[in-house]
Amino acid sequence: MYDQIAEGDKVTTRKAILGTRLGPLMGIKPTQKQIRIDVIDIIRLHDEKFVEHWGINTLHTFLSELKSI
Repeated sequence: MYDQIAEGDKVTTRKAILGTRLGPLMGIKPTQKQIRIDVIDIIRLHDEKFVEHWGINTLHTFLSELKSI
């Protein structure tokens, strides 16, 4: 996690999901290469429960690159 900011009933988190492709994905052989998906999440809380979520990530970029292999 890189940043987390809370204000009022909302918490925003900026993070990255990192991993290594060890198995096949979408019919494409593993590459043994590290992958990274950047993420920004905004969560609204009510009574200590998540009630809404908005998020953006770079998963679509990773999948586009994967399809071009």
